[in-house]
Amino acid sequence: MNFNNMGIMVSDLNTALSTSDQNFYKRLCIFGLKLKIIVFIFALNQIKWEQNQLTGVIYKKKTNQWIPKTFPIPTLIYDRCFIKSREQFLLYRKQLSMLKNIKEVQFLGNRLMDKWSVYHVLKSDSLIKNVLPETELYKNTGTLNQWLKHQNQFILKPISGSHGKGILHIKKNNHYIIQGRDKKNVPIDVTYENYASLANRIQQFIQNRKYIIQQYLHLKTKSNTSFDIRALVQKNGSGQWQFTGMAVRCGQPGSLTSNLHGGGFVKEVRPFLINEFGETKAVDIMNSIQEIVEQLPTVLEAHSGRLSELGIDLGVDSLAKVWLLEANSKPGRSIFNHLKDENLKNTSIQLPIYYANYLLYRQLGG
Repeated sequence: MNFNNMGIMVSDLNTALSTSDQNFYKRLCIFGLKLKIIVFIFALNQIKWEQNQLTGVIYKKKTNQWIPKTFPIPTLIYDRCFIKSREQFLLYRKQLSMLKNIKEVQFLGNRLMDKWSVYHVLKSDSLIKNVLPETELYKNTGTLNQWLKHQNQFILKPISGSHGKGILHIKKNNHYIIQGRDKKNVPIDVTYENYASLANRIQQFIQNRKYIIQQYLHLKTKSNTSFDIRALVQKNGSGQWQFTGMAVRCGQPGSLTSNLHGGGFVKEVRPFLINEFGETKAVDIMNSIQEIVEQLPTVLEAHSGRLSELGIDLGVDSLAKVWLLEANSKPGRSIFNHLKDENLKNTSIQLPIYYANYLLYRQLGG
């Protein structure tokens, strides 16, 4: 029986197999075998270029163990690297470049550009541009000063990163207030008496990292809880985009973001929207989300090349207007673990394997 290989590339093997992602990887390995695909996990530092092979691990369901094994460099790679240090970034860039120079190697999908580059791409689309918050690249404290002249509050975001880390909410009243989370996800809530103190603190916080400055949107429930909607779209076994599902993420009381890593919780979309906006507006919101979700992958693929899945974050303000907050080419699935819909959970995990099967047999001649 002929099997194809698909390697899941991670930044660090120990981290990948000790977090909640481990269950995702286990289920990918199990489902892969049903389609005659051996799925294994390998880390960036485990590629042996001289031998054209690498050391990875495969999952054995009977013993519930990860077993080390040597593989040739696979023809298909699923990139699930999440970079946490400069050293990791440099290694990732190097290995990615070398892998992409091998003609036989394909990636399940490309990764998206940074938030600022993505914003520029999306701004060129006639539908999407209307749901984008006003955004500018943060250059220095002069940018901060200009925004404070016209807006009482706004958001600062790192152009790369996830889980709500490093996002700040700046608010001006009689004082200057900074709220958010630092790069280690520790909450921040500080008040400054004057602009000079604020600007100094922001510059210290940002340092040499690249940030965008963005319009503040009132994305809160009637009880003042932050929320957003995460939608997942994925390519299926026919190579076509498919809307997998969505869920509402609610933040802790007083939290700037609704990210689950910041202690948030999950709700089903339709009953949540009806409760917050009423049935008629809820239907309009769902239709707007559907329109955005259908349009977005095509717009992004035109500039980023072939993608395999997208996590799309959407906000709904107090006037029931839908906003596009972010798109992520390496989406998590933990949000669906909090819902009762088993079919949704299974589909979100199985579709990457179906799409891998499509690529291996239709495009690579497996």
